[in-house]
Amino acid sequence: MVAQGSPGGPHAHPALRLEIAEGPSDELQQQLADGDIDACLLYSAHLRRGLDHVRIAPVRLRLMLPANHRLADRDEIALAELSDEPAILTSLRPARDLAENLMRHAGVEPVAGWSMANVETIRAMVARGLGYSVLVGRPHGDRTYDGLPLIYRRIADELPENAVVLACVRGGQTTAALKALTDFCVREFGEAGRPVQ
Repeated sequence: MVAQGSPGGPHAHPALRLEIAEGPSDELQQQLADGDIDACLLYSAHLRRGLDHVRIAPVRLRLMLPANHRLADRDEIALAELSDEPAILTSLRPARDLAENLMRHAGVEPVAGWSMANVETIRAMVARGLGYSVLVGRPHGDRTYDGLPLIYRRIADELPENAVVLACVRGGQTTAALKALTDFCVREFGEAGRPVQ
């Protein structure tokens, strides 16, 4: 994300022009290190050493299941209860490594299932009963593009803390544009003390 300020009058708030780049968190952090972008939004669990960051909002992994799953009537599910079912996980790293490590921390060795880069493809496969998935947050709408229902449940296991953060190069210059971007993210997306569900 490249943030550039634009001039205004003496009492005007600086306007921002954002150029947005998308990609896996490791690629975005490399772009930060190379000076190609000024800041990036990512999960604190993916954060490399040597970057400054501002915590924006806490997040927590959730289970995604087909609506007719045998545990659908439960509000909270332990990962061990799914230990014999296939997991459909993102193929993007380090997100996949993080999900697998968290499952192993809970005593579950993920059963090899499908691996996809696109979240909507994962949602569609889960809705068709091909397995379960874990993801951060919950997209608006509990139906896939083809109209099939999904359910999201809280994971009963104790999980490490995670949060959305805005990262930048350590010791870099805090420009007015970068400060405005940080203030905007905290104001619009921050949910202090309450994990995003």
